[in-house]
Amino acid sequence: MFLQMVAISHIGKVLLVEDNIETMRLVSDILSEAGFKVFVANSGEKALLRVDKVQPDLILLDIMLPGLSGYEVCVELKKMPTLQAVPVIFSSALGEAFDKVKAFEVGAVDYVTKPIQGIELVERVKTHVSLYRLRLQLEETVAERTAELTQRNAELHEAKERAEASNKAKSEFLSTVTHELRTPLNPIIGFSELIRDSLTDEELISYVNYIETSARHLLGLVNDILEFSRFEFKEQQLTYSEVNVRELLIELSQAYKTRAEEKKISFNFFIAEDTPECAYTDGKRLRQILDNLLNNAVKFTLQGEVIFITEYNKENSQIKCCVKDTGIGISEDQKVNVFEKFYQVDSSMTRAFEGLGLGLSIVQRYVELLGGRVIVESVEGKGSSFCIEIPYLQQPL
Repeated sequence: MFLQMVAISHIGKVLLVEDNIETMRLVSDILSEAGFKVFVANSGEKALLRVDKVQPDLILLDIMLPGLSGYEVCVELKKMPTLQAVPVIFSSALGEAFDKVKAFEVGAVDYVTKPIQGIELVERVKTHVSLYRLRLQLEETVAERTAELTQRNAELHEAKERAEASNKAKSEFLSTVTHELRTPLNPIIGFSELIRDSLTDEELISYVNYIETSARHLLGLVNDILEFSRFEFKEQQLTYSEVNVRELLIELSQAYKTRAEEKKISFNFFIAEDTPECAYTDGKRLRQILDNLLNNAVKFTLQGEVIFITEYNKENSQIKCCVKDTGIGISEDQKVNVFEKFYQVDSSMTRAFEGLGLGLSIVQRYVELLGGRVIVESVEGKGSSFCIEIPYLQQPL
């Protein structure tokens, strides 16, 4: 028998809709011997009543039925959400192309003509049942993965909210602490100056100078932490006003010239003659940017010089300030990290230069807020050059 030649490896449920008794028995026997569980209905109406309970893996549907035609039954089946994907194979003695096209139009996946050929029928049924089950497996896998991703996204969202809440609490804490630390530091610095002015003993004066220097250093660290916490908390906003930029640059250069001389290094300041005296910018932030750059240059230069140069570009109305030094320099692999918060060129506990590693991070963020950029050039052991380019506005925003 031909059935003994067929490999029975695809088992499933088939709903056979056929009104001819002999054909129904023949097809049912063929499919049953092939390993399928067969359910039968001799009309379209009965098929629609049974199909939901049977939940078949495939429907073999005759076209010429009493009452509802096979086409009409197929249309109704495709309206049922749980059965839309179930493959329908039409069987009919009608072999015209028109009949086959109409079968596919109403949702069939295949078409077999009568008289039924057993081997052909079994292979077609096996193929479509296999594809249907693979589709179900794929949909189930997709559903599982979607559920997992949904759960994971929910967990990540919850973790993100916790992290943001923690970050907010940290920023608020840093802001509070730094404000509290600044309160006693300011009078320490102020009274140190008063005490020094009243002293004549050089040794006592040196002690008071040390107190004042240490307090100012600590105040600088506190200010850096406060600025950083404001950035982390996204509280930073620019305040534009008319600023005497020339006066600001000269004042900074004089202050750092004194500090450089204390370290016995040279300090030179140059400003282009065509640099406008006043501009609309955030003077406080501009001062902080240049103060950080000059402070680093003097701090990291042990011998040689620091050069502070300011130029004005009329074409794009930009000011360019460069701070160059002959200090320790930065290696090529470290350049990409110098603007990272808390980054130190020498991160060891015994490093020779104190600081938190926030200065350049603050510089970059403020320059970007002002709509400019920072340019770094450096050679390890020979020195560095930090230049900022920012808009030099002549009119209010």
